[in-house]
Amino acid sequence: MRFDAQTQALALAVRAGLYILGRRHPDDPAPPLITRLLSLVLLALTACPGKEPADSCNTREEALRSSECRLTLGQSLERHISFEGDTDWYSVQLPADLGPRSLLRVTAGYAAQSTAVNLSVSLLREDGSEVAPRRVDAHGEGSPRPVEFLVPFTESGAKLVLLLGDEPSNSSRPGYDSRNPYSLTVEVLENPDANESNDTVPSATPLVLTDQGGVRVGSATGYLATEGDVDRFTFDVPVGRIAYVRVTAPSLAPQPPPAYFLSYKLMRPDDSPEAEGHVQSNELAADLATARRRRTPGPTGAPPPAR
Repeated sequence: MRFDAQTQALALAVRAGLYILGRRHPDDPAPPLITRLLSLVLLALTACPGKEPADSCNTREEALRSSECRLTLGQSLERHISFEGDTDWYSVQLPADLGPRSLLRVTAGYAAQSTAVNLSVSLLREDGSEVAPRRVDAHGEGSPRPVEFLVPFTESGAKLVLLLGDEPSNSSRPGYDSRNPYSLTVEVLENPDANESNDTVPSATPLVLTDQGGVRVGSATGYLATEGDVDRFTFDVPVGRIAYVRVTAPSLAPQPPPAYFLSYKLMRPDDSPEAEGHVQSNELAADLATARRRRTPGPTGAPPPAR
């Protein structure tokens, strides 16, 4: 039989009371009433085992079949990496109506200022293949940072599996935290870029050029909403005309700057670069520009679009 710390402490206190209140003279015919009552209390305490927290969601199979390991979209879950080598598995069912602009966001981390756990998160399909590479908050002795996935995902009705654990970094440092819980949230969002998906030549967004005083002008806006996002636009440039291209993006101050440096490429019809550029700092508003004359006609004599 096992007892929790509170039960053991209370039992010791009762034993101490027995010793103090239960002493009697050798000539007394029977133990005092208080002694008998305390004996009954001690018997009741020793007959009640302590309640220990259950550790569940330890395998992929358990994550797929147990309701306790099933995540609800948009709702945060809190659990512990409670002992050395502890891992937690969860599953989540995605909606059946995902579209070309659907984004999957997974956020995990510790709210505490300090934890021994370097939290690692794997995002997998039901068959075990990766949705995205595993991510780790390798904060070491510093404060923990959130682990986040934000990826395009269009597989309607898919069931995904998440694996969380500690990434060992120091053999002298325990890789668990039974006091501070981590939180885990899975969400399905919509990409704010109405042009998506336009990251390939066939899916490029056409720019409509209109005549303004003898100059053909067109513009478009978009978002680089996810890591590695590429947006393509096409427009026609007649032979002999000059294309003036300008790419701008506002500063995000006072918000934290983006984790990327905005860049562009002006592509020829054969998809080779005619001009390119990138910003020197991710903390300032972007303003990139170039001017190029279209010299070479397409294979049939008609001017194919520049990209």
